[in-house]
Amino acid sequence: MGKPSHSSNSTASTWISFRDDLPDDFSSFILQSYMETTLDGVLIVDADWQMVSFNQQFADLWSIAEEILLAKDDRKSVASVLEQLTEPEHFLRKIEYLMQHPSEKSQDILKLKDGRVLYRHSAPIRNGQGEHFGRIWFFRDITEVKKAGQVLKKNNRILEKVVNQKTAELQEMNAGLRSLLTALDKEKSALENRFSANFNKLILPMLADLKETATSVRQTSLIETIEATIQDLSSDINLSLISREQQLTPAEIKIANLLKLGKSTKEIAVTMDCATRTVDGHRSSIRKKLQLSREQNLQTVLLALSQSN
Repeated sequence: MGKPSHSSNSTASTWISFRDDLPDDFSSFILQSYMETTLDGVLIVDADWQMVSFNQQFADLWSIAEEILLAKDDRKSVASVLEQLTEPEHFLRKIEYLMQHPSEKSQDILKLKDGRVLYRHSAPIRNGQGEHFGRIWFFRDITEVKKAGQVLKKNNRILEKVVNQKTAELQEMNAGLRSLLTALDKEKSALENRFSANFNKLILPMLADLKETATSVRQTSLIETIEATIQDLSSDINLSLISREQQLTPAEIKIANLLKLGKSTKEIAVTMDCATRTVDGHRSSIRKKLQLSREQNLQTVLLALSQSN
């Protein structure tokens, strides 16, 4: 054959063909293959290692000299690119194997010494009757894709490292917080024990002395109220009442404390220096805020709240 020629048609201008004696269906397949692989370097060889056709992308991708392309011998084109590869033996073995096994397909990755990475795919060419004509090779430069993948992997490793570090820091903080809460619970228990001990040893005796020297029923009731209020500081009954959906007023809390001591409405009125109907109004308000039914005893409920804390 003579010097390769280019078609004037813009679609097929990148194709270089050395043979014009191929069947029409084979030529159609070449054109179809080209149309479907415009981004790839494409080479078609026959069973005798003769280059049937290739596109310009193939020649540019491998930088093959024109005289080698004109020689039409694929063995020479293969030999001319071996120095570009980091693993030329693998490259050559795969080609020889596939040429000896015309029915097999193949795909692999090629690494070049200049840093490029190529994807290689090969498949047999047959006509409609299954007759073997040769083999088609596709080459695609995936260097940028590989670089992007490497960057993504690197970023993922960095992110994983940061996540692990932050997780360890949070675990350490949680451990420290648990230790702090444990220490606070111990300190709280110690303070409660000291308060209870001081109350029993110091305050209760003084309140008992005051009750003995009281000169009126009101004074006695006030002293008992003080005693009950101080006891409630350790039982947290006030917190239980205040934490309800609707808080009790200060006056209602005082009355609740006196009711818990078993004081009657009249006794509470004397202690608080108010009318009995005022006490009844507060009692009704307390029952409403605690959402009690008529059958529930107010004193019993208040005692239960005190014991639950």
